[in-house]
Amino acid sequence: MNLLIDNWIPIQHQGVFKQISLKELLTQNEPWQVSLPRDDMDILKYGADAEILSPPELREQVAEKVKNLQAIYEKDVAPLQDGGVGVVE
Repeated sequence: MNLLIDNWIPIQHQGVFKQISLKELLTQNEPWQVSLPRDDMDILKYGADAEILSPPELREQVAEKVKNLQAIYEKDVAPLQDGGVGVVE
C-alpha cells in the first residue's frame, strides 16, 4: 500500500462518505471533513499505539474498558486437564 496515493483516509464531503489518498487530502482545496471511526473497540485494537484525546466521553469509555481488561490479565491462571488454562479465583 502506498500511503501517499492509495485511498485510505475516510472523509465526508457534502454528506457523502468515501476514502481519499493523503495526496488528495493535502493538495486539493476542498472542505474535507476527516471522518474517523469512533467505535471504542476499533480504537482498542491499536493498544498502546493510540491515545484518545477528545471527546472526553469517549476517552473515559475506553479508559474504563482498559481497566477492565487489565483486571482480567492480572488474575493468575492454572493449567486445565485438557492442556488449556483456567483462571485461579
